[in-house]
Amino acid sequence: MNYFDAIHHVLLCLAALALCLGMTALGYRLASRMSRTFDQDDRGVIDMIHGSLLGLLALLLGFSFAMSAGRFDTRRQLVLDEANALGTAVLRSELLPAPHDTAIRTTLLRYVDARVQFAEAGTDPQAALAAEQLSIRIHREIWDTLKSFAADPRSLGVLPMVATSINELIDLQAKRAASLDNHVPLIVWALLFGATFAGVFGLGFRCGLARRRLSFATTFFSLLLCTVLFVVIDLDRPFRGLVKISHQPLLDLQKSLR
Repeated sequence: MNYFDAIHHVLLCLAALALCLGMTALGYRLASRMSRTFDQDDRGVIDMIHGSLLGLLALLLGFSFAMSAGRFDTRRQLVLDEANALGTAVLRSELLPAPHDTAIRTTLLRYVDARVQFAEAGTDPQAALAAEQLSIRIHREIWDTLKSFAADPRSLGVLPMVATSINELIDLQAKRAASLDNHVPLIVWALLFGATFAGVFGLGFRCGLARRRLSFATTFFSLLLCTVLFVVIDLDRPFRGLVKISHQPLLDLQKSLR
């Protein structure tokens, strides 16, 4: 986790809002002092540059929102995929002859509990690590149990299907762990915040050239930008904020298997 991820996004957006208002005021004061040095042609060039800057800001906002939303959808889909794969593995394990079916089913139920613990760990790194390590240990137990069944001729017809389901569980566990560490790159955040501050500075500068402060409009614009930033950051952090990954498919599966 980098320093950016360690900062709570509410505090981050409040700080960004304060900086936006400060940059707007700075641009206004600077332009007010320099307004006499700019003729009409200069002001036209400034308007063109500011318009291009706002266009770049809109592009970066859309790009970063798409990245965050895409990662959010991937994490949510992986939860559903893992729940479905777990349900399939439990059903296929019932096709094994006794007592193999009971042994595999019991171990899979423990694995479901471990995955629920991982989901409920949230931002607690120790709880998440403990649940992840438990999942890996249960993987090994399941494979050791399957290998012990390989010598039983009654299991030969079903064992490949069960093994395929278990292998899919292992793959999905790794994909989920990777998806939670897959965030919008820090360089994208730097560009986005830089363009935001430059955009509001240009807005204040343009107001200063016109000698019209427009405090309500500039404040509203800054607040709107920071609200969009909040949503983008919130989507990129699955266990914090208003938009969280639902683990209801795993909870429903756990309930149905009891």
